[in-house]
Amino acid sequence: MGIPLRNAETLDAKRIHFLNVKLFATFFTSLFLTGMLFVLPVKKLAAQNTLDNVGLAAGQLPSAAFSLRKIRNVYAGSAIQVRRSSDNTIQNIGFTLAGELDQAALLAFVGIGNNGFVSIWYDQSINGRNAVQATPANQPRIVNAGAVEMANGKPTVTWTNPAATTNQRLECSTPTAVWTVNGVRNLVDDSNPSFAVAGFRQTLFALPANADFSVRGGYMTANNSNDWVTSTGTPATSWINGVQTLSGTFSLHTLTASASVQKNGTFSISSNVSGSSRGLRDNNHVSELILFPAALNSTDREKLTCNQTLYYGVKIPDQNGDICSGSTYNLPGSAPPGTTFTWGAPVVSPALSVTGHGIGNNLSAFSQTLTNTSGFTATATYTVTPTYCGGNRELHFLW
Repeated sequence: MGIPLRNAETLDAKRIHFLNVKLFATFFTSLFLTGMLFVLPVKKLAAQNTLDNVGLAAGQLPSAAFSLRKIRNVYAGSAIQVRRSSDNTIQNIGFTLAGELDQAALLAFVGIGNNGFVSIWYDQSINGRNAVQATPANQPRIVNAGAVEMANGKPTVTWTNPAATTNQRLECSTPTAVWTVNGVRNLVDDSNPSFAVAGFRQTLFALPANADFSVRGGYMTANNSNDWVTSTGTPATSWINGVQTLSGTFSLHTLTASASVQKNGTFSISSNVSGSSRGLRDNNHVSELILFPAALNSTDREKLTCNQTLYYGVKIPDQNGDICSGSTYNLPGSAPPGTTFTWGAPVVSPALSVTGHGIGNNLSAFSQTLTNTSGFTATATYTVTPTYCGGNRELHFLW
């Protein structure tokens, strides 16, 4: 007799605060010539360009870094430039002392009931590769009817194009070396049911600017020649929520994708290629996008994913399935590497109808072999607490 399984996994993240203590020193080279002293400052540019607020060390420097939180501690610029709908005036919006987007300043500028649109998303690296859109109709939205656009309780940039058009995009005309793309985004459901992979046609990043794909949401058997990631690659060169996979997910998630080699050219966030439905659209959100000129090693990739997961409250998507009596159920591979699981005895209905269940404490996998002794459909409801990046989240399973 089969046991219906409904598995609703939730990886709730808690906000964490980083205390950054920086010791700044000026390094000097002294040169004595005929009794004169020249003091030459030597700048440590690598340290200045480190994305220390997302857990990365000086060894991984970005080509460009876009976020609505401050991800480089010494960055002193604005987060975005915003155009308000009431009179098309523009204004830069910065960060609070805590490194969050200054929502109070944003709403005071946009005004009650008005919309606000992103005309520039500023690069927080030292490279100044800002993503720009001068055409008002092609600007993504940050304020909707007087309310800041949000995803999981954090400000986000929203692409509002309908499926028929994809002209909204932000572009950088400066040639840029990119090998790895990392971001926090969600996807919308493709209208064509034959595209079974989430976000099959939704371009997150294009190089050169407005090309067809480069990095999108998910990949199928027949890939476009411009794709950096292909379904034929072994293993996949994309990671969703820290898991190496080619399949996208509609809920807010982290994404890291690598090309086979370093690419160089102009780039865009989203795309308007041929006017087709291949850009971000239908209230698709992008909260953070970081470009690297090299392939990230596993340690840095996991540090970055961990930081984004905790900050943005990234959740493991719901999963559904059935198991047959006497079969073993293993938690699908949708939790980030290094996650451990703790669970107690399930609630069984009808009572005493399921055997084989047990408890687990800080185990590397969730696995149960269940037998239905009732002859009728039975359910077992588990509450599972995973530990990831030093924090506890709660997972609920209804079987």
